[in-house]
Amino acid sequence: MTITTGLNIDLFLLVFLRVTGMMLFNPIFGRTSVPAILKVGFSLLTAFLIVPTLHGVQVQMSGPVNFIVAGLLEFSIGFGIGVLVNQMFGIVAIAGEYIDMQLGLSMAQIYDPSMGASMPVVGSFYNLVLLLVFFAGNAHLSLFAMLADSFHVVAPGAAGITPGAAQFVVNMGGDMLEMGLRMAIPIIAVELICVVAIGLIMRAVPSINIFAFGIQIQAIVGIVVLLVAVPVTVSMCNGLVTFLLEKVAAFIRLLA
Repeated sequence: MTITTGLNIDLFLLVFLRVTGMMLFNPIFGRTSVPAILKVGFSLLTAFLIVPTLHGVQVQMSGPVNFIVAGLLEFSIGFGIGVLVNQMFGIVAIAGEYIDMQLGLSMAQIYDPSMGASMPVVGSFYNLVLLLVFFAGNAHLSLFAMLADSFHVVAPGAAGITPGAAQFVVNMGGDMLEMGLRMAIPIIAVELICVVAIGLIMRAVPSINIFAFGIQIQAIVGIVVLLVAVPVTVSMCNGLVTFLLEKVAAFIRLLA
């Protein structure tokens, strides 16, 4: 059968499934603290706003089985976008893990009820900064604009995630580790200098029991550097948000 945009509920459902895939599988809109009914309602509203923009788009269906398959493919596209957003927040979590190990805080974890998981102390701080930067820069609006544009690149029911797009998402895992390490390197470098300085003090004045307060010195120095480097952290988070939007745009192009 032929489904004409704006005239059939089937097309609306396909759009809704793509939006829902993105809404459920990202750490911003898919937080466990957000009620499920609110997520579904917001997805319905977003789909309702997107459908009228798809002028002249037609979806060819030959039966309910094909419609179910098309629905799953649409959901997979939204899921892929959600995973990319998730990976962006994974970068700051990895950076936090690296820094916590240097500060001697690797055993300290903060339970984040909105995420439903425990996070490292510094990772929680970076996560909050990234979240503030994300919304302050209207990146959430850009993300939804890209989602709406994706329906013009890949019409509803036309295709799902291609092998190239799937490989693109997988490759982001390596980028997460690299960018997380790059984000943590300044603090790691300062802590390394601090350890070397402590070693030199022990060498120069053997009578000082540096082990009694060496760990405390490292933690204090690290925390001071974190506070002083807040502007740099904000700048790096801005770079991460820009990186995310570029990756989402590239992912959508690979779907065509």
